[in-house]
Amino acid sequence: MEKVCGFFKRNLYIIAAFILPFIILTLVYIKMDMSPFGGKSILISDMKGQYVHFFSSYRDILLQGKSLLYSWNAGMGLSLIGLIAYYLSSPITFILLIIPKEYLTDGILLMIMIKISLSGSTFAAYIKYKFKRNDISILIFSLFYALMSYSIVYSYNLMWLDGVFLLPIVLIGVEKVIRENKYIFLIITYILLFISNFYIGYMDALFSFIYFIAIYFIENVKFSFRDFFKKLYMYILSSILAIGCTAFIMIPTYYSLKAGESPFMNNLPGLGINFNIFDLFSKLLIGSYDRPTDGLPNIFCGLLVILILPLFYVNFKIKLKEKFIYTALFLIMLISMENSLINVVWHAFHIPNCFPYRYSFLTSFIMILISYRVYMNFKYIKLSQLFKSYIFIGFIVVIIQKFGYNYLDVKSYYLTFIFLTIYFLIFAFKINYSKKYSKIITLILILTVFCEMFASSLMLYNSVNRMLGFSDKKDYINYVKNYKPIFEDVQNKDKTFYRMEKNFSMTHNDPLSLEYNGIASFTSTANQGLNNTLNSLGFYGAASSQEMEYKGATIVTDSIFGIKYIVSQDNINNYYKEYKKYHNAAVYENSFALPIGFMVSDSVYSVNFSNNFFENQNEVLNKMVGNKDKVSYFNRIKNVNIKLNNVSISKENGMEIYTKINPNIEGSIEYSFNSEKDYPIYMYLNGIQNGELAQVYLDNKLLDNNYIHYYYKSYILEADNSYKESNKSKIVKIVLKNNRLPLKDSLFYYLDMNNTEKALGELNNNSFNIKEYGENLIKGNINVTNKKVLYTSIPYDSGWSVKVDGKKADIKKSLNAFISVELQEGSHEIAFEFLPKGFKAGVLISLISIFIFIAVILLRHIKKRKIFIRR
Repeated sequence: MEKVCGFFKRNLYIIAAFILPFIILTLVYIKMDMSPFGGKSILISDMKGQYVHFFSSYRDILLQGKSLLYSWNAGMGLSLIGLIAYYLSSPITFILLIIPKEYLTDGILLMIMIKISLSGSTFAAYIKYKFKRNDISILIFSLFYALMSYSIVYSYNLMWLDGVFLLPIVLIGVEKVIRENKYIFLIITYILLFISNFYIGYMDALFSFIYFIAIYFIENVKFSFRDFFKKLYMYILSSILAIGCTAFIMIPTYYSLKAGESPFMNNLPGLGINFNIFDLFSKLLIGSYDRPTDGLPNIFCGLLVILILPLFYVNFKIKLKEKFIYTALFLIMLISMENSLINVVWHAFHIPNCFPYRYSFLTSFIMILISYRVYMNFKYIKLSQLFKSYIFIGFIVVIIQKFGYNYLDVKSYYLTFIFLTIYFLIFAFKINYSKKYSKIITLILILTVFCEMFASSLMLYNSVNRMLGFSDKKDYINYVKNYKPIFEDVQNKDKTFYRMEKNFSMTHNDPLSLEYNGIASFTSTANQGLNNTLNSLGFYGAASSQEMEYKGATIVTDSIFGIKYIVSQDNINNYYKEYKKYHNAAVYENSFALPIGFMVSDSVYSVNFSNNFFENQNEVLNKMVGNKDKVSYFNRIKNVNIKLNNVSISKENGMEIYTKINPNIEGSIEYSFNSEKDYPIYMYLNGIQNGELAQVYLDNKLLDNNYIHYYYKSYILEADNSYKESNKSKIVKIVLKNNRLPLKDSLFYYLDMNNTEKALGELNNNSFNIKEYGENLIKGNINVTNKKVLYTSIPYDSGWSVKVDGKKADIKKSLNAFISVELQEGSHEIAFEFLPKGFKAGVLISLISIFIFIAVILLRHIKKRKIFIRR
């Protein structure tokens, strides 16, 4: 008990540095009506579209004992190693295992609170170690670090927060190398950092190298090449050993990103300027938040930091060398954010898609560190110097107000001046009466910091809410509760391998939360080749090729991709029969759905895609069947009449530009045509991705409210699903939502079901019979007759291997996206197995590195013991 009490006494401020941010965040979330205190949830932006689904799936995988290597639940099948390494590998994530599924969003919020609060504790530990301080000051400045604007406005990107709270202890490890020639602590913290999130871990590691050089020169009065390179060698070897220990996840993740053609290695930009340097001052005001897409760096870290930071240069107790080096460190970060090329280097040679300056917390860290050096030596500051700093900062704020930044409101200016003035008065009083009223001054100071960081956090969250909008808690929970039982019911009745989808969605990653084998997905580690192929076949996806949704499907694509069941809230085409009706949706069965593998002609390797989605599907089906004479499955509808209502038409760069004549009234384009027989009719409006939007109606029924979106590629729409009357006149109406709409082409096609059924039937007659399947294994047999290529709808990944009759066979890529295998005539036993590329090598390297690490620890211990015995 005495030891426990002693521990708490020694680490009182470190513990308090966790508790106070946690309390502040709790009060902020109560004020924000955030669940569990209210009806809102943290689901916003990518947290809603991606992370909540990843956490849900990861939790299910761990609790159900499924494979951590592969999942069929999204993107037609995807490797999990890169997704886990980027989003889920933080040890904090295991908290979700003890939280019931219905409280998942509350569990995620708890994770955010813990990570932000840990930032306070680790910074306090860093200050305590570096400056040998154990007083209230480390608590004060830890609050600034924990609740800096970066951590608040990016809190919903919670996988990045690990890098924030681990940075201070990584730097303790760097300090130990420099001061004590000890490297064990650095290796351990690096291992934890790289496992938790390799992306921000890279940024921390890059910064720690710069920090190592800076601190070495500050710590050493006389420079010694021998000593410097000895410690540099120690630092580099520690880094390499840590990377080796994490190779089991780092190497396969690298291959996963590379195989997915992820844009982690974009063409580097030139030496451009990202922003006007003076504009950055506006981000030093309380509550300053502009845009999540292309805004300025989030560097606010407390007004006390801003007030006393200029005093760093007039404090004679701080050595000139230290001033020069810390200034150089600060300028490096400033130039990094300012310069386009260096900025991309910090982002792992990848231009960020939204959420810019993801390393800006490093700038805040330096600012807080410099200000703390001032605080340590504040007794050497004169009142006149403090007053000049107050006036200078106040003048900057006035100038900022004159520029009129639209993301700064009156409250920001008023609160900035109020807190600056309070801090000035506190420290003015401290200068004159520090000994007599030190406890009162300290109490007022900590209360002021508490209030400021509460106000800052609340204002930032309110800005985020206005910009992006926090979802209601019940939205996600009810969505899963309402629709997951439908998928479970079908899966319990049909236990064969197939895919399912639905023609409505909450987000692109619904399959992960609802646990079904689907097409839709959105991850930063997406298989870009697969998404490009799906785009070429008319599916709805982002221009970045990281997002894919089940929109744009036809009977042809449903069938060749094995979509056997479709959940719909409306009636769908007559060629799919109703499987079962539920109170909120119905399940339809696609009797044409093909197995995951079937024999095709070797001409499938020569498929060439054009800009016409329908002709691309004709091309695929013809090449699969091996038709010498091209068969038209999709046929263009002739005699489409166009009527313009309050719209004029002009030509521009090969595009037809439709412009409202009177911008104050509705403008529309009407297409009328007769349906062909009783065949399905599809349409595609070939637009451009520059923000023009359109509403699409079929016979006055709204089909899509935002058909052409600035960020997404257009996709195929089913223009008729009744098929009841031949030659019935149809009217498709396009309503302009803006004053201008460019269109390259308007395509209307019908699908000849006689030809289509014949082709799909022929492919089904020579298909792969699955005997056994799991998350990363499929086994079965097939009888090969005339066609020699086994096509599968398994997305191509170099981690897949195949054995034919027990012997390893070569895998080829078909349709630029899928696995295929060439077979000889006869019956064959075939086994597909997935193991991420580089996983075996990574595990081996990790085992060797861990062995070396343990050996180093033991040798160091033996060496210390021998020295002790000699003494």
